[in-house]
Amino acid sequence: MKKSILILLVLVVSNFSFSQSDSTDLNLFTTPPTLVTEMDSIIFGNGMYNDYHLEFTVSDTLNFGSVSIELYTLNNQVLYKHVFTLSELQNEGVIDSSWLVNMVFEKLDGNQFYGVNLKLMNYAGVVYASITKSY
Repeated sequence: MKKSILILLVLVVSNFSFSQSDSTDLNLFTTPPTLVTEMDSIIFGNGMYNDYHLEFTVSDTLNFGSVSIELYTLNNQVLYKHVFTLSELQNEGVIDSSWLVNMVFEKLDGNQFYGVNLKLMNYAGVVYASITKSY
């Protein structure tokens, strides 16, 4: 009996910890690349490159401890991977007062498909939401 309760408890806790959020919680979109210099215009102004935006709102502000963001090509080549704490998001200027996070990956090949894996973690580092979505 005790063994059954323990197994059930482990299943419930692991199911809760790794729940999948709806992919509509993560907004992915592209814009033409930001061209700052004349060299930018020469290299990136040909219509083959885009700025890729990742946007989401942190809804569980009480438990939010950090977020892991991974950008990769669809053949699994990781282009960017970082774990941000709230203070890092604030210092980078990518989170606003309404808890909206907006990150820009600049000047990526517009003919390539990309994927994003987002994991929200509590203060103990336990994942409580995970979203994977493709551009």
